Amino acid sequence: MREFHALRQYLIRLAGKDSAPVSAHVESEGRGVLIHRDFKPLLVDREWAAMHGYTPQEVLSIATILPLIAPDEQERMAKRIRTCLSDCEALPSQAYQGVRKDGSLVWLENRLTRIYGKGEPAIQMTAVEIAKPQAAAHVALEGESRYRALVEQSLVGLYIIQDSRYRYVNPKFAEIVGHTPEEITQLRHCRELIAEPDRDLVQRNVQRRLSGEVDTLKYTFKMIHKNGYDVDVEVHGTAMDFKGKRAVIGVMLDVTERKRLEAYLRQTQKIEAIGTLAGGIAHDFNNILSAILGFTELSLNEIEPEHAIRPHLQEVLAAGCRAKDLVQQILAFSRQNSSDHRPILLTPLIHETLKWLRSSLPSTIEIRTHLTAPAGTVAANPTQLQQVLLNLCNNAEHAMRLTGGVLDVQLESVHIPLEHGGRHPNLRPGAHLRLIVRDTGSGMEPEVVARIFEPFFTTKPPGEGTGMGLSVVHGIVASHQGAITVESIPGQGSTFALYLPQLDEPAVAAEALLAPELPRGSERILFVDDEEAIAFLAQSMLHHLGYQAEVYTRSDLALAAFASDPERFDLVITDQTMPSMTGESLAVAIRRIRPNVPVILCTGYSHVISSERAKALGFDAFCLKPLLTQDLSGTIRRVLGDGRVGDSCR
Repeated sequence: MREFHALRQYLIRLAGKDSAPVSAHVESEGRGVLIHRDFKPLLVDREWAAMHGYTPQEVLSIATILPLIAPDEQERMAKRIRTCLSDCEALPSQAYQGVRKDGSLVWLENRLTRIYGKGEPAIQMTAVEIAKPQAAAHVALEGESRYRALVEQSLVGLYIIQDSRYRYVNPKFAEIVGHTPEEITQLRHCRELIAEPDRDLVQRNVQRRLSGEVDTLKYTFKMIHKNGYDVDVEVHGTAMDFKGKRAVIGVMLDVTERKRLEAYLRQTQKIEAIGTLAGGIAHDFNNILSAILGFTELSLNEIEPEHAIRPHLQEVLAAGCRAKDLVQQILAFSRQNSSDHRPILLTPLIHETLKWLRSSLPSTIEIRTHLTAPAGTVAANPTQLQQVLLNLCNNAEHAMRLTGGVLDVQLESVHIPLEHGGRHPNLRPGAHLRLIVRDTGSGMEPEVVARIFEPFFTTKPPGEGTGMGLSVVHGIVASHQGAITVESIPGQGSTFALYLPQLDEPAVAAEALLAPELPRGSERILFVDDEEAIAFLAQSMLHHLGYQAEVYTRSDLALAAFASDPERFDLVITDQTMPSMTGESLAVAIRRIRPNVPVILCTGYSHVISSERAKALGFDAFCLKPLLTQDLSGTIRRVLGDGRVGDSCR
């Protein structure tokens, strides 16, 4: 019963109510006040003196108040007074028997408060006479029963810590840490349930409350579940008397899901912010790459195959293509990549990737596959998913490079329930394919796992990693409406799990590759780009392909030229980001003049235009820079020759 009484007093204090559980339910005959120091009366009012049958002057004349307390109550009252003087500023009310002047006993309810007079502590006793002590006891017992039910059925954890041990925990507290209440109260020290890094913090905070440095304290830390994993908890407690000694009494909340959501939100915001920054430089970078790649291609077309400079130009072209791929990774990371998704089977893609990867792995690493969802279809860009799988497998190889081990790749169907959203807020409930890449390598510390998807964060030595690989993986998976998780144990390996929404529709066959020869034509093309180098390059490329090109670096001049003779042009190719008029606005103005003219929209990067939006606006094709001659020639012929719309060149 004492546990529930102590918890009741704590809950009342939390609610900001008066801690007088009995007097609120019983009759009283007034309230009196006595102030004493070392049991010697210093000040007394008429009500307190009258309760004991004295006048105030008579009370002030006695040497000690102990004779005014029933003999069998004196030791308990003296102990409460000493506790109030040394450990706390106030003690909740308790009933006791006082002794009247005529020797008769009177039931009083007494509250103790520590005060200061002339710099020295004194005790203020506030008393209420209880007219019906039996009724009061009955009411108090009923109150304890009600609080017992409240404590036992509470949806938050309640606890009492005394002498560094749990003296009481309610069922909810026990549920949070996976033990029974009996197991918890039998522990030798409360530290046994606290995660190692937080033990000193909790111990300091317990002592701060017991010493009176702070009255109440609210903070978070990690506890250890019976099954071994950490549980984030938030506690709010205060120091109170329990069975005559100081104890910490409080409530505990399981905030694991809240912490997970907060971490996910911070990670998402960080990735989106850096993605916006990375995507913002892609436009200018792609213009530079367009000039490097385009003029290198033109130079290669102009020189003889045996020319001594040709190998040098081929190396420049190869380096430019690698830079182009890096920009595509940045765009994928920033979630602005407009690559089309189509239904594909994951199993053939996994087999193809691992077959290619096998030749590059050392013989000390064994590849195992467990593909239990061979017919699983997802809406995806196969090149991007292959990039994801290669990245994860290469990281696994790096973790096992020195010791060897097993690379295990699994594919299985899983169902994401509604309640799964706390762990993966971006996943929709329903059928998913889970692609697992597991290694038996060196593993990672928790602080590394927490940052593993951050851009530019890498555990590899200088020169071996840019820190963009897993950031790009995260961006690609997110662009496929999926999620990725990682679990790792130092010395035992790491496990990455990808969740992708599963489709019911069949996979679409891959498109045939473009023929190596360049499609050519003789049509008249209006090309618009505010970068002079790009405009000059485009003119050279189009002339090389046989087209009649008219090039402008200002959209208003291009519009005027088109308006002067709309039938002069068979096709318009325009950049999107231009100072006087965007490509979208230019295309709309041109279509007002001649609605059926084909228009190809180009951009290095745009916040407002994507392949899907370009198609919705009626553009015939959408191209991402840098434009290679083969990509551009193929797109022009698809628009002019075959009349197909909505294709993109990359």
